[in-house]
Amino acid sequence: MHIEQQLRVKGIIVESLLLSGVPHKDFGAPLVRDFDALRRPRKHPIGYRVLRSRLRRRLEQGDYDCIIADGLLSANLLMDLQRSLSLDGKFILVVHGRVRIKKTKLPALFKFIERGRIAGWRVIAVSSDSARHLEPQLPPELGSIDVVENCIDADELAEGLLDRDVARRALGLAPGAVVVGTIGRMSSEKDYETLVRGFAAANIPGAVLAMVGDGKERQALQALAAGLGISGQVIFSGYMAKAYRYLRAFDCFVMTSKTEGSPIALLEAMAAARPVVCSDIPPLIDALPYQYSFVFEQGNATALARQLEAMVGLTAENRDALGSSLESMTRERFSPALFGEKYSALVKRQG
Repeated sequence: MHIEQQLRVKGIIVESLLLSGVPHKDFGAPLVRDFDALRRPRKHPIGYRVLRSRLRRRLEQGDYDCIIADGLLSANLLMDLQRSLSLDGKFILVVHGRVRIKKTKLPALFKFIERGRIAGWRVIAVSSDSARHLEPQLPPELGSIDVVENCIDADELAEGLLDRDVARRALGLAPGAVVVGTIGRMSSEKDYETLVRGFAAANIPGAVLAMVGDGKERQALQALAAGLGISGQVIFSGYMAKAYRYLRAFDCFVMTSKTEGSPIALLEAMAAARPVVCSDIPPLIDALPYQYSFVFEQGNATALARQLEAMVGLTAENRDALGSSLESMTRERFSPALFGEKYSALVKRQG
């Protein structure tokens, strides 16, 4: 859910601006279409100059109490403009995931840190792990980094969920099967190789692994499943629009990721009352209840197999109870209302 949505709920007037990319229903047309103008300014100097000039005009025409830069690339561009625009003390930087601030990629941001000028900014991380990774890269005088976890509208999500039987038919799953499911892009950071190997090693007769998503790793994963002799038990559903709608098809949801920024797929699964099994990387651990049981060492297929056996070994009633407890936690901790309150307070303090 976007920051501006919840700020508007709190009565704050917000103007959203998309710097580059394709038009968006919430943000309108971007200042430039070429994302590389923002991401690789040295290779695209003309596009960057056009983007910089257009943003400058928009900022000069506006009367803003506070400007939120969502992401390091946006902040780097704003810092490039900040001195000439005399907007010190009115900026918030939102950082997603583990980031490394490099002079070659983020020269203006690097220079701000080097010269101590970032002290006029407020820095927000979307997770405790992100904050821990970022803090050593910033000057001590900046103070602590605020952590504002992303939110999820559990009511809105629930309205979009398909019934279990409908979702299973759409994914080609048998009504009575025990289904271990995952949703995500099939790329190396998701480590679906460990998921396939762990599922193959688990002693869970009759269970099915449903993998919703697509990506460059798909063919290799299909070959791996064939090599392990489980092709008939692994369903590759491919890309599905609004994939969260199919969550009720799963008896449990699995994340094997090597790295995550803010784990939206995990939040969606918990909000849909699905019990989850996760790798032990900090962004996932931070999002789970304290001392959650169904966690395994990242990359360890044998450890994953044992956790899958334990999860599938629960009665359906106990899995449902676990899913309900995760839903309650998600509704409280990741609520849009709490998210809006935190951002509203930060904006008012900074502005």
